[in-house]
Amino acid sequence: VEQHSAYLDVDYQDQSALHLQMRDNKTLAAYARLMNHDKKTMRFGRVIVAPAYRGQGLARHMMTLILNYLRDHYPDHDIAITAQHYLQAFYE
Repeated sequence: VEQHSAYLDVDYQDQSALHLQMRDNKTLAAYARLMNHDKKTMRFGRVIVAPAYRGQGLARHMMTLILNYLRDHYPDHDIAITAQHYLQAFYE
């Protein structure tokens, strides 16, 4: 809703995706979703940080976790990303 995209699992890939979560005790602080794009490409998206946890470097830390996971578990795969255009500089 915050990003004006109030659609539930429109691609029906939540059930097969890997969901990465960063928690502060029981509170969800950050989240991302990883999945196969095709036989040689993994992709990730929905990288979010809860408003109360922004400005603490969690998005950058989540990116490190994602890239390390993909490198360790899918070393021969390319990586694709689904993101909003205004965040291009962050992901570069």
